[in-house]
Amino acid sequence: VLVVLIGVLGSVKPKDASFYYEMAAVDYVESQRKLHPLSVIYTSPRQRFYANALYEGRVIDDWEYLLDRIQDGRLDKADYLVVRMDEKPENADKALFLKAHLSGFQLKKTFYGYKKKQRILVYQRVS
Repeated sequence: VLVVLIGVLGSVKPKDASFYYEMAAVDYVESQRKLHPLSVIYTSPRQRFYANALYEGRVIDDWEYLLDRIQDGRLDKADYLVVRMDEKPENADKALFLKAHLSGFQLKKTFYGYKKKQRILVYQRVS
């Protein structure tokens, strides 16, 4: 009974602000869009949902989605790029690839998740 009570209390307890890091990133970009009409590429379906963006089908891999946007030229037309990329050793090559292919973009802001295990990178096009 005590274990069940602790479980219920743990699920009712308010979440830490870092739990909502994806929402915070989308809110930040959307607040910038209110000032100026801007084009944004959200790589995650969850981010597109939070931003009320158009549904683009079921995308399993955020990285493949981003590569498709680079290849089809949509990235060249975007003002903002929002990428979820954790600081894991296997993502080091992806980070180098982004630096090489995002020459017209500058890292504007980083949002961290719980215990900084996850992060969202917000890039803005440099004029």
